[in-house]
Amino acid sequence: MIIRIGTVVLLAGMALLYVWQHAKVMQLGYEMVNLRMKRAELLQKNKLWQVELAALKSPERIERMARENLNMQPADRVEIVEPEQK
Repeated sequence: MIIRIGTVVLLAGMALLYVWQHAKVMQLGYEMVNLRMKRAELLQKNKLWQVELAALKSPERIERMARENLNMQPADRVEIVEPEQK
């Protein structure tokens, strides 16, 4: 009798463990899919930011902003003055 009860308890415990394990695997699978989607989204955003950064760093844009916003003009001539050495 005690052996049968022990066997039933053991089988019930194993069944619960199997169900819990299966549920955990399913949960982790959903998390993995969500993380992969999030990663793809972030990679796409990163590409867009890289394109925007390249546009912002373009010499043509910087020169145009210097002319239009700061009223700067290219130098007519370049003069290099070296400090006197003692």
